[in-house]
Amino acid sequence: MDKQHAVVVWIMLPDGKILFVRDLRRPPPIYWKCPGGRSEGEETPEQTALREVKEETGISINPACLLRLHQENRGNHVFFFFKAHIPDLRGLKPISDEEEETEIFTPDQIRSMDDFLPSHLEIAQSVGLLSKP
Repeated sequence: MDKQHAVVVWIMLPDGKILFVRDLRRPPPIYWKCPGGRSEGEETPEQTALREVKEETGISINPACLLRLHQENRGNHVFFFFKAHIPDLRGLKPISDEEEETEIFTPDQIRSMDDFLPSHLEIAQSVGLLSKP
Protein backbone atom coordinates (compact mmCIF):
# COMPACT_ATOMS: atom_id res chain seq x y z
CA MET A 1 0.00 0.00 0.00
CA ASP A 2 1.54 3.31 -1.10
CA LYS A 3 -0.22 5.70 1.25
CA GLN A 4 -0.13 5.67 5.04
CA HIS A 5 -3.33 4.55 6.66
CA ALA A 6 -5.14 4.68 9.98
CA VAL A 7 -7.55 2.06 11.23
CA VAL A 8 -10.10 1.52 13.98
CA VAL A 9 -11.90 -1.67 14.96
CA TRP A 10 -15.43 -1.92 16.38
CA ILE A 11 -15.04 -5.07 18.53
CA MET A 12 -18.29 -6.93 19.23
CA LEU A 13 -18.89 -9.71 21.74
CA PRO A 14 -21.49 -12.49 21.36
CA ASP A 15 -23.83 -10.71 23.81
CA GLY A 16 -23.84 -7.56 21.64
CA LYS A 17 -21.55 -5.53 23.88
CA ILE A 18 -18.66 -3.56 22.40
CA LEU A 19 -15.07 -3.11 23.59
CA PHE A 20 -13.57 0.38 23.63
CA VAL A 21 -10.43 2.08 24.88
CA ARG A 22 -9.45 5.51 26.15
CA ASP A 23 -6.07 7.10 26.69
CA LEU A 24 -6.01 8.86 30.04
CA ARG A 25 -2.65 10.46 29.18
CA ARG A 26 -4.24 12.66 26.49
CA PRO A 27 -5.32 16.18 27.24
CA PRO A 28 -9.06 16.70 27.78
CA PRO A 29 -11.50 15.95 26.43
CA ILE A 30 -10.75 12.26 26.89
CA TYR A 31 -13.00 10.06 24.77
CA TRP A 32 -13.85 6.38 24.68
CA LYS A 33 -13.08 5.14 21.16
CA CYS A 34 -12.49 2.09 19.01
CA PRO A 35 -9.01 0.59 19.29
CA GLY A 36 -6.82 1.56 16.37
CA GLY A 37 -3.93 3.59 15.06
CA ARG A 38 -1.54 4.27 12.21
CA SER A 39 0.22 1.81 9.94
CA GLU A 40 3.86 0.88 10.40
CA GLY A 41 6.10 0.08 7.44
CA GLU A 42 4.40 -1.90 4.70
CA GLU A 43 1.47 -3.17 6.78
CA THR A 44 -1.87 -3.69 5.10
CA PRO A 45 -4.87 -2.07 6.79
CA GLU A 46 -5.86 -5.50 8.12
CA GLN A 47 -2.40 -6.12 9.59
CA THR A 48 -2.48 -2.68 11.21
CA ALA A 49 -5.90 -3.42 12.71
CA LEU A 50 -4.78 -6.74 14.19
CA ARG A 51 -1.59 -5.23 15.64
CA GLU A 52 -3.32 -2.19 17.11
CA VAL A 53 -6.05 -4.24 18.77
CA LYS A 54 -3.42 -6.51 20.33
CA GLU A 55 -1.36 -3.53 21.57
CA GLU A 56 -4.33 -1.58 22.93
CA THR A 57 -6.41 -4.40 24.43
CA GLY A 58 -4.25 -7.54 24.69
CA ILE A 59 -6.73 -9.46 22.49
CA SER A 60 -5.63 -11.39 19.41
CA ILE A 61 -8.30 -11.27 16.71
CA ASN A 62 -8.63 -14.02 14.16
CA PRO A 63 -8.02 -12.28 10.79
CA ALA A 64 -11.06 -14.10 9.35
CA CYS A 65 -13.25 -12.20 11.87
CA LEU A 66 -12.17 -8.78 10.57
CA LEU A 67 -14.60 -7.05 8.20
CA ARG A 68 -13.89 -3.73 6.47
CA LEU A 69 -16.99 -1.51 6.65
CA HIS A 70 -15.79 1.95 5.68
CA GLN A 71 -12.85 3.62 3.97
CA GLU A 72 -12.14 7.29 3.25
CA ASN A 73 -9.25 9.36 1.95
CA ARG A 74 -8.29 11.95 4.56
CA GLY A 75 -5.58 13.71 2.56
CA ASN A 76 -2.36 12.52 4.18
CA HIS A 77 -3.71 9.04 4.92
CA VAL A 78 -6.54 6.63 4.19
CA PHE A 79 -8.84 5.82 7.11
CA PHE A 80 -10.37 2.33 7.52
CA PHE A 81 -13.19 1.33 9.86
CA PHE A 82 -13.40 -2.39 10.64
CA LYS A 83 -15.77 -4.57 12.63
CA ALA A 84 -14.71 -7.77 14.37
CA HIS A 85 -16.86 -10.31 16.20
CA ILE A 86 -14.85 -12.06 18.90
CA PRO A 87 -15.94 -15.15 20.87
CA ASP A 88 -14.64 -14.00 24.26
CA LEU A 89 -12.30 -11.58 26.04
CA ARG A 90 -9.36 -13.96 26.33
CA GLY A 91 -6.20 -11.87 26.75
CA LEU A 92 -7.99 -8.62 27.62
CA LYS A 93 -5.93 -6.25 29.73
CA PRO A 94 -7.71 -3.61 31.86
CA ILE A 95 -4.78 -1.29 31.11
CA SER A 96 -2.97 -1.95 27.82
CA ASP A 97 0.73 -1.96 27.01
CA GLU A 98 0.11 1.54 25.62
CA GLU A 99 -1.49 2.57 28.96
CA GLU A 100 -4.99 2.76 27.52
CA GLU A 101 -7.94 1.76 29.66
CA THR A 102 -10.35 -0.86 28.26
CA GLU A 103 -14.07 -1.17 28.98
CA ILE A 104 -17.13 -3.01 27.67
CA PHE A 105 -20.33 -1.10 26.81
CA THR A 106 -23.83 -1.93 25.64
CA PRO A 107 -25.20 -0.16 22.55
CA ASP A 108 -27.67 1.74 24.80
CA GLN A 109 -24.82 3.00 26.98
CA ILE A 110 -22.92 4.19 23.91
CA ARG A 111 -25.91 6.09 22.55
CA SER A 112 -26.19 8.05 25.81
CA MET A 113 -22.47 8.73 26.33
CA ASP A 114 -21.16 12.24 25.92
CA ASP A 115 -17.55 11.04 26.18
CA PHE A 116 -17.54 8.77 23.11
CA LEU A 117 -15.43 9.97 20.18
CA PRO A 118 -17.92 11.71 17.84
CA SER A 119 -16.22 10.65 14.59
CA HIS A 120 -16.32 6.95 15.57
CA LEU A 121 -19.96 7.29 16.64
CA GLU A 122 -20.89 8.95 13.34
CA ILE A 123 -19.30 6.21 11.25
CA ALA A 124 -20.80 3.45 13.41
CA GLN A 125 -24.22 4.97 12.84
CA SER A 126 -23.65 5.47 9.11
CA VAL A 127 -22.69 1.80 8.57
CA GLY A 128 -25.58 0.50 10.67
CA LEU A 129 -23.71 -0.69 13.74
CA LEU A 130 -25.51 1.69 16.05
CA SER A 131 -28.84 3.36 15.45
CA LYS A 132 -29.21 7.03 16.22
CA PRO A 133 -30.90 7.81 19.56
